[in-house]
Amino acid sequence: QPFFNEFTVILDKPAAAVQDALLKEGYIAGLNLEKCYPALRNHLLLCATETKNLDEITAFAKAFGKAMQS
Repeated sequence: QPFFNEFTVILDKPAAAVQDALLKEGYIAGLNLEKCYPALRNHLLLCATETKNLDEITAFAKAFGKAMQS
């Protein structure tokens, strides 16, 4: 069954900085919700679909962790 799941992560740093770090790793990472909703500062909307396998999701999670530490 196809699926599409969106979820929001609240960051302890600017979402734009995390997006930039992930872009350097080859990932277009989510929607910076502050651009649409100013009150949602440091919120990033991410999604996962059936087109991504476990290895791809794991690689993104590792890159995300690295981006959060940089």
